[in-house]
Amino acid sequence: MDPLDVEDVPFAERLDDFYGPSVSLARLKEHPSVATPADLLLRALEPPPIKIRHIPLLDLLRPAYRRLPSGVDEILGDHDPDAVRDGGEGQGGA
Repeated sequence: MDPLDVEDVPFAERLDDFYGPSVSLARLKEHPSVATPADLLLRALEPPPIKIRHIPLLDLLRPAYRRLPSGVDEILGDHDPDAVRDGGEGQGGA
């Protein structure tokens, strides 16, 4: 069965549920995040052939990346995460 082969329902028959969710809202809950190492980007990419005072750039960047906070809670502290997603407190809207 082709997963892209869906039944074409006329729009007039979908007016009652057109703006309703197609899946249960219970499925849309936030899943626990998997901790990502702060230096994952440095591990994934090829090291650049750049040296600063005879020290490879990667060796200089790695300690700084490892000191980065690993989660949003560490960055936000006790701030409201919804305010950040909405553009910050006091921004936008009249």
